[in-house]
Amino acid sequence: MKTNGKKRQKTFLEKLGIYHRYNKKVGLYRFFKNNYRSILIIAGAFIALVLLLNYFFDIETIATYIVDNYSTLFVLLIFYSSETILGLIPPDFFILWVKAFQYPYLMVGVLAIISYLGGLTAYGIGRRLRNIKRIKMYLEDRYREHVHKIRKWGGIFIVIAALLPLPYATICMLSGVLKYPFTRLLYLGIFRIARFFIYALVLYGVVR
Repeated sequence: MKTNGKKRQKTFLEKLGIYHRYNKKVGLYRFFKNNYRSILIIAGAFIALVLLLNYFFDIETIATYIVDNYSTLFVLLIFYSSETILGLIPPDFFILWVKAFQYPYLMVGVLAIISYLGGLTAYGIGRRLRNIKRIKMYLEDRYREHVHKIRKWGGIFIVIAALLPLPYATICMLSGVLKYPFTRLLYLGIFRIARFFIYALVLYGVVR
């Protein structure tokens, strides 16, 4: 329907309804329904592991030892490498490491920004790997499930990976392989920063 020769703009509720129907059609809600238990189990298992390690080894003492004996820049470079190359080390261990600093939440912010930049770097690597046909085909086959979800859900799946215990660096790299719009990744990556502060609040409440 047109008004004064111009197509009528959909209202927010209409757009929300279309978005809801699309997400239902492509199985986003079913994904959460089928996987929320696994996500909770993984999160619970990690917290249990932290409690266990803290009981036997005192994580804060270990963190203080690392701070006192290893260059902060060196550890941050390891973290950046991990957040760029397939997320090899869980970022939560680094969140526990910065607890020993004088201003831990300031360092959590530094970690969050490094992780955000690591995701962007991984995206850039993916864009370059896309030009190598054999590698592109290998990655799309090796990470078929993630590729399928990126194609179906786009930004929502990137947000899920940014917030939940999923391989964020891998998904950013695959987004580059699939030529997902870089500008969207720039603002969706902000959820990655939020994730660090949320997890820090939980972990620091567990480890005292």
